Amino acid sequence: MEASVVITKYHGCKMGFVFEDMILTNTHLFSDESKVGNIYTARVDKKILNIDAAFLDIGESDPVYYQISEFKNRHIKLHGSKSDDLKTGGTILVMIDKDAAGTKKGVATADISLSGNDVIVNTSGSIGVSHKIKDPEIKDLLKKRLTEAVLSVPINNKDINYGVIARTSSGSKDVETVAEETIILLRKLDDIISRSKFCTPGQLMYKKEDSYVSFIKEVKRRYPDKSISVYTDDAFVYDILKDIYKTPDSDLYSFNTLDSINVSLFTDNLTNLINIYNIEKQMERALSRKVYISSGAELVIDRTEAATVIDVNSSKAIKGRDRDDFILSLNMKAATAIAKELVLRNISGIIIIDFVNMKKSDDYKKLINHLNNEISKDPIRCSYVDTTALGLVELTRKKTRKSLYEIMKNI
Repeated sequence: MEASVVITKYHGCKMGFVFEDMILTNTHLFSDESKVGNIYTARVDKKILNIDAAFLDIGESDPVYYQISEFKNRHIKLHGSKSDDLKTGGTILVMIDKDAAGTKKGVATADISLSGNDVIVNTSGSIGVSHKIKDPEIKDLLKKRLTEAVLSVPINNKDINYGVIARTSSGSKDVETVAEETIILLRKLDDIISRSKFCTPGQLMYKKEDSYVSFIKEVKRRYPDKSISVYTDDAFVYDILKDIYKTPDSDLYSFNTLDSINVSLFTDNLTNLINIYNIEKQMERALSRKVYISSGAELVIDRTEAATVIDVNSSKAIKGRDRDDFILSLNMKAATAIAKELVLRNISGIIIIDFVNMKKSDDYKKLINHLNNEISKDPIRCSYVDTTALGLVELTRKKTRKSLYEIMKNI
């Protein structure tokens, strides 16, 4: 079984579409110039004393928001006082954590990191292993070897406590390969911090890798055991991706995640990728309020300012039936569908789910366990929070970029 990626123009914008068995599962807008992952030297432009925050000038048109209190004792100061107090006009090193959305400014963090295929190195000072790696022996081995790797790197910035997080994919890799990538990334991160001390405020010190490459790597991480076929009618995109396979750039680290990936340039003049993959119809479904699921029930998805509300509507599906096992089965299928819709639509923030009422507490436990398992597959952090007294399930999902609805309403 394989996953397919289509990169083409859609309504005048270059977009990526991910398909599993010809069903659309995710989208990405390449013309949306995200700054998430970029590292800047930033000047403290204005402090907001009552909430202990600041707006930073990163040399772009709009300032970014920075929560001072969140990074107490962890500001990476580049010029001026070494005390923890952050002064207006001072220069610090930050990474963009969230893009601007609507009236909200972009958000910067002092937790600087670089992502590789199997690890993320950062300035946290801690060694962590993905909670999705369940084998305790593998977790212990990774933690021990990565601790040794961090200590083995000769660093220039003695005041920085470097750390590393082993991704889920590292659990199936040779530990020495993972350690080697850690050392390469740590040296690069240390060099970025060293160079930033000699730069003026508002300088871009590190730009995340090419968006086409990072998109394909994200897809491969989501489908690690599947071959990936990439189809594009854009010769420029095709050349970028094919060059990587032919001559891997050591600065982009190991390209293990691009194994089992085939890239093809689509040149058929009689049709196009939009028609072949029925993208128009599938995008209509991805933006619709109602989603029909295999059980005969439907999801009703409503956006509000405060939250996204999802109602599992089963009136037709259970007409004439009152069996507990049927309702549980229906809710289980709905939970699977909801997890997929969160990814497809890139819904973030607070999510409230109203499942069909069940009589047995054990059935609720089974449902929540199943839901947790399904959202654990999400490439973006999604967490179960609670079930209210009225039986409403609460989730939160981290916002890293605009939702599909926000993107498409501006196209």
